Amino acid sequence: MLSRFCKSHLATLTFTVVVASGFAVAETDHVDPQVGQGAIDQQEAAVFAEYAGTYRIPHFKAVPADSAEKWAEIATYEVPGWLIDGKLGVYTHWGPGNVAEFAPAGNYIRGMYDKRDPKGIYSYHQEHYGGFEKVGYTDMVDMFTAEAYDPKTYVDLMLASGAKFGGLGLVHHDGYLMWDSEVNRWNSMDTGPKRDLFGEFVTAARKTDLRVVGSFHHARSYDYTHRYLDLDSFTEEEKANTDLFQEEFADFFYNPEYFSEERFAREWQAKIIEVADKYQPDFLWFDGVQLGTKHTPAAAAAEALLHFFKSAKERGQQVSMCNKLPAGNIKTLKAHFSYPEGTGLRCYEGGRDMPPDNGGYFLFDRAIAHPWGYVKNKKYKWGTNYHIDGLIDVVSRGGVLLLSLAPMANGAIPPEEIEIMRGIGAWLEVNGEAIYGTRRWHIPGEDHNDVVSWGYKPDKKLLYWPYDGVGAAQVRFTQAKDGTLYAIVLGRPENGKVRIRNLRDGSPYHAEAISAVSLLGHDGEISFTRDAEALHIEFPASAAQSHAYAFRIK
Repeated sequence: MLSRFCKSHLATLTFTVVVASGFAVAETDHVDPQVGQGAIDQQEAAVFAEYAGTYRIPHFKAVPADSAEKWAEIATYEVPGWLIDGKLGVYTHWGPGNVAEFAPAGNYIRGMYDKRDPKGIYSYHQEHYGGFEKVGYTDMVDMFTAEAYDPKTYVDLMLASGAKFGGLGLVHHDGYLMWDSEVNRWNSMDTGPKRDLFGEFVTAARKTDLRVVGSFHHARSYDYTHRYLDLDSFTEEEKANTDLFQEEFADFFYNPEYFSEERFAREWQAKIIEVADKYQPDFLWFDGVQLGTKHTPAAAAAEALLHFFKSAKERGQQVSMCNKLPAGNIKTLKAHFSYPEGTGLRCYEGGRDMPPDNGGYFLFDRAIAHPWGYVKNKKYKWGTNYHIDGLIDVVSRGGVLLLSLAPMANGAIPPEEIEIMRGIGAWLEVNGEAIYGTRRWHIPGEDHNDVVSWGYKPDKKLLYWPYDGVGAAQVRFTQAKDGTLYAIVLGRPENGKVRIRNLRDGSPYHAEAISAVSLLGHDGEISFTRDAEALHIEFPASAAQSHAYAFRIK
């Protein structure tokens, strides 16, 4: 093991806080008030009603008293229009954990030391690297060289996909930093690639219209590896020869024997402030935050986030952050957002625990394929059509989609992901009018043949959002700011007929006359009739093949 030079830590910052008016300080946890506020079609509502009382429901925790004023001020920063208009963003799951190309992001650092070997990572590491005594995770940092990383290629691909904001995963659960940091020595400038990976991306993105996003998973980094292990299974000799147990590497593994939770909290906060000041991102995404713990106290989080918002405001920059809903409790049927109500944009990982009648704006983040990180022979079960259907459905419900790429350890983006990204962009090139800048209509859409775009897992008591079964029987609505209505059919109808019952004569959602129907990307006239049952559209046989078809309703 090589000793590494540690840079000095940032000084602690202090702030003068103005108390915001109109911010209700909740003294107890409470249901997200947006639950039940999004109207849905009668068929979807009927299916949803069958699961009443069986699934986890989004909640907010009580506002911490020691930082209530700061959270109140953070809540005054509204989600900017560019984010709601942009609809699509892209980021990455990439770092030293990808070197072995074997396990999902964040899992390898735990599994390579775990002799119980529940996921086969320990055996793989023994076979390919000779075990953790010969090659520890800090040695794998040296193997992470990112020689094929070209930030301009990343930016160009994100733009080609139609994304309006994009960036990198800045630090995953393993704690490794993908930027040039003064806070912690385990960063991409001082180790591994010896490059400021995020800084290079930001420089390339600022030459374009792509807004910059950075994601933080480092709230989970404290004691991330040790707490999952059977520590009694290690001999004293193994401990003496393994980086995981040595005080020299406590600033990477955050071994509680040498690294206090209070010290970690200061560092956690300083990393956010450093990125906010040095790279001035437009959007921050967070994972694994549990306010109230000693290693991520609410006051430290509020101070860092308030600094992010206030410094951006001084520059005239409109920024935002995600407020993620972590996995919920199957006994209490509750899931709690990371931060207090009113702060940032609510975020659902893969739509987990998001009810279909969810109101307001939200962010839906999803991997381009599982696992989240790159592994050998990765299977791409979800193709371009799946992701386009998902984007349309999310937008119709008032959401924004954040899609994660999984670059190889050397920084190259897998060809399958390039194909999917370009496919999404090609569809948006034709149909973007029905996506960008739109808002939710009265209802998100309608389904036929009893197919809905969400599912239920009884063993976990959660709602989730697969898009495997949707197609021509599904219609989704969006509405432009000028009132123009779009009906998007998620497949090509085999019988050449499109039937939209929520646009029938006398519809409570659309009582106005319909004077014309046109198909985006198609020059020919569209024939239609309207009666008491539905709006009937003759699908043009000459229309080009597409993943979904957007009809403009006048």
